[in-house]
Amino acid sequence: MTRGIEGRRVEGLDGRTTKSGGHKASLIVRRRIEQIFGWAKSIGGLRKSAHRGVERINAACQYVGGAYNLLRMARLAMSGHAPPAMAGA
Repeated sequence: MTRGIEGRRVEGLDGRTTKSGGHKASLIVRRRIEQIFGWAKSIGGLRKSAHRGVERINAACQYVGGAYNLLRMARLAMSGHAPPAMAGA
């Protein structure tokens, strides 16, 4: 057992894992995914469902996911990193 990121002890995590670029990329992607879930809970209203039934909850999740994607596209367009197809939009 070795020390992981930020000095925590993690069972089965050794230098072979933490030295690889894939491990670092995985942490970045994991953080990005957790930010999406955090946004959906805090801003999107998915912390506590206001709907009953699988279909309605699924629709609410898709609605919030679509809103988040629109927000991301707007941020990309404003930053200048948007793909050429979006640049004219």
